Amino acid sequence: MNAAPAEAASDLVICPWCHRDLDAIRFALACRGCGRSYAVSDGVPRMMDESADRPPSTFARAYHSTLARPAVYNILQRYGGGVPIAEQVRALLADTTDKLVLDVGAGTGMVGSVLPPSARYVWLDNDPLKLQGFLRLRTGAPAVLADAARMPFRARFADVITMVEVSHHLDDDALHAFLAEAARVASERFVLVDGVRTPRTRSRILWALDLGRHVRREDELTAAVERHFAIRDVRRFRVNHDHVVYDAAPVTG
Repeated sequence: MNAAPAEAASDLVICPWCHRDLDAIRFALACRGCGRSYAVSDGVPRMMDESADRPPSTFARAYHSTLARPAVYNILQRYGGGVPIAEQVRALLADTTDKLVLDVGAGTGMVGSVLPPSARYVWLDNDPLKLQGFLRLRTGAPAVLADAARMPFRARFADVITMVEVSHHLDDDALHAFLAEAARVASERFVLVDGVRTPRTRSRILWALDLGRHVRREDELTAAVERHFAIRDVRRFRVNHDHVVYDAAPVTG
C-alpha cells in the first residue's frame, strides 16, 4: 500500500444527499443542510442510506469469511486472475504520483497496493465485511463506507477515480447513477476495468458461478461509459474472462 501521509476520512467527506458540509460531533458527523447524521467508527464515516444498509446475510458472512482466510485468498490470487489484473492496474496507474485516487468498490484495497508511493489513496465501498478486511491491513489510508451512486465528496474531489472488477455487480440503474457521480467527482481521469460477456465456453461457465449478475457485452459497457465520459483509450486483456479497460476523462460543460 502507498506510504503517503494518512488523512482523516471525516475531513474529506460532505453529505452525500445535499452536498453540504458536515460538523463533527461525538462519534458522528452532522449535516449543516439536511440535518442527517452519520456514524463514525474506527475512524470510518459510515454514510450508507439506512434503508439500504442491511446486515449481511448468513451466506454473505460465510462467503467473505472464507475469502478472508490467507490460504484461500492466496489461491484466488494465484489461480483466479488477481495477480495479472493487479499488474494491469499497476501499469495503468503508474503516472498517478502525487494524485488523489478514489477507489470505488475498493474491496480488499488492491488498487492502493499498486499505486506509486506518493499517491493519495481513498477507499470506498458499501460492504461492511470488506471494510473489516481492509482495516485489518492497517494501511492508514482513509476509508469511507458509502454508496457508489451517492458519493460523499465535493465536485472534482479526486484526480482519478477507479472501479476494478465491480461493474458486473451493478444493475443498469446503479451503474448509470455511479457513472454520473464519478463524472461529478473526478477531475482528470476515470479508469474502469471489468470482464465482459463473450461466447467463450470457459468464460460463460465462470460467469454462471460468479455472484455478479449484470455482466455486459463490451459494446453495452462502452455505451454506458460514453454517456458521462470521453473515452481516451481502450485496452483489452484475457484472464479467465475477456477484460476491457477504459481510460476516460469526465465530460465538462
